[in-house]
Amino acid sequence: MINITDTKYQEKELKDLLENAGKTLDTAGVIAVKNAYVKGIDRGHWQIEHLVETQVIDDLESVQANMWALKSYITDESCIPSEKAVDYILIGMSKQLENVIRALGYKGVND
Repeated sequence: MINITDTKYQEKELKDLLENAGKTLDTAGVIAVKNAYVKGIDRGHWQIEHLVETQVIDDLESVQANMWALKSYITDESCIPSEKAVDYILIGMSKQLENVIRALGYKGVND
């Protein structure tokens, strides 16, 4: 475990971690990042990576579920989906994929 004694460096490191985490995680994730940092940088980085990995998996599973829903709409001839329903599914998928792109360290479409 790395022990940082320089308070200014420690504050800058924490600020950078929280800014980066805020781009990909929700409020609970940012709080977990802060708590992980307090426990030590090495352990904190591992916990941050785990949080991001978990969020990426959740987002990809949601995208997959939305793709199955869209596929069932397309293949089921007895049910014609409204334009709003299709838009809702596609917009949800694009937002989730945008989160995955950012979590993997790439810039988002609007960045």
